[in-house]
Amino acid sequence: MTEISKTFYFEAAHSLQDLGQGHKCSRIHGHLFQVEVVVGGEIDEKLGWIMDFGDISRETNEVLERLDHRLLNEVEGLGVPTSENVARYIFLALKPRLRNLVAVVVHESPHSRCVYRESIEAQFKGVIVSSPRQVFSSAHFLLFEDGSRETLHGHDYECVASIWVEAGNGFIARQALEKELQNVCGVLDHRLLLPSKPLAGRIETLEDRIVLSLPQETVVFPSKDCVLLPVGNTTTEAISRFIASCVQTGVTTHGIPFYALEISTKESSSCSCRHVVETKP
Repeated sequence: MTEISKTFYFEAAHSLQDLGQGHKCSRIHGHLFQVEVVVGGEIDEKLGWIMDFGDISRETNEVLERLDHRLLNEVEGLGVPTSENVARYIFLALKPRLRNLVAVVVHESPHSRCVYRESIEAQFKGVIVSSPRQVFSSAHFLLFEDGSRETLHGHDYECVASIWVEAGNGFIARQALEKELQNVCGVLDHRLLLPSKPLAGRIETLEDRIVLSLPQETVVFPSKDCVLLPVGNTTTEAISRFIASCVQTGVTTHGIPFYALEISTKESSSCSCRHVVETKP
């Protein structure tokens, strides 16, 4: 299972009048609301993504226009303008627009948030332990079906691995998880990430260079700068799945049984991906 999320903001005022005059939230006040829209599903093997982040942005921005710079008490259909109702309102408005919508998360402040989803996913067995955050700085570009491509650019990717294990294995699992995540992120760091099975065109390794032949152009990169990934497109979803596969293989060699492995990869401040692999120890 893979999830991606996109972050948005809107500014609005509200008051929770039923709390009584003595409560500060009963007065009209405002917030910079942060909204995370989470979409889940299977990765399209051809395109390498669940859906285009641009499609999420287009549909979500249209819904948030109903709330931005408004007094939320006056928004029809919202009800009492709590974070809970704001999250539900956005979710129900987006559900017909975004296939595989999983959740909407609304942050009213840096310390308070609400998660609205139609169903709560079952917790995996055991305890969860997580690795320290790893950062790898990589370049890439996406390919499109018509043979065109993005311009070459890069990101500082942030990655965290989590694993569900029996309580007695938590310490050694964390050590193994940290080691394996460091290894794979080290392979990707300060490299150009290229697909070995490109969505469009063909790719060849010729001595000290890698040649990508597309319908409209041929581009050449030094081999020493590149990492070929077994994917069709270097999307965040495909990169997360690749990292999960490497970490899963590495942790397994340590002889640690586990119930599930999660890789969370942040491409930018507003775009991230969560990939979960469930196993049977």
